[in-house]
This record gives sequence, C-alpha cells and structure tokens, in this order.
Amino acid sequence: MLFDIDAPAVHVNSNKHTTEMYVNFTQYVAYKCDSDRLISNEAKWSFQTRIDYDKPNDNVDSSSVSVGHITPLPTVPHYSHR
Repeated sequence: MLFDIDAPAVHVNSNKHTTEMYVNFTQYVAYKCDSDRLISNEAKWSFQTRIDYDKPNDNVDSSSVSVGHITPLPTVPHYSHR
C-alpha cells in the first residue's frame, strides 16, 4: 500500500478580505515489480476552500478534499469584491 501524507495549505494574506481556492490534482505512481512487469496508476483528487477573513469567529465558509476533479471549475468568484 502507498499512502500520501501531504495536504494542500492556505496561506493567510492580511491584505485580503476573502480567499477562494479550487484546485485539481493528479498523482501518479509506478512500481517495477521485476524485469517484465510495471504496475502504475494515477489518482485524481481536488481541494476547495472559501475563507472570509472579515467574519469574527469561524471564518472558513467551506473546505473539502474530494476524490475526483472539480468539474467544471468555477468561472466567477463566490465572494463579491470588497
């Protein structure tokens, strides 16, 4: 079995009021069993988050990691310009 131990991160920018991220990832692994066999696979996954820094307490509106890609990716922001 293979395990992936890293995770996406969101960096706080004090100059912004909101942050949105919608990111698709594809990971690939290959293993050579012997001189004749190569086993490989890829995994698609996604990360999305919405953060409103102007909210006083829990400012994370949503945050999730999912199997598969986000389709379609949003073409307009969730938050309006401040």
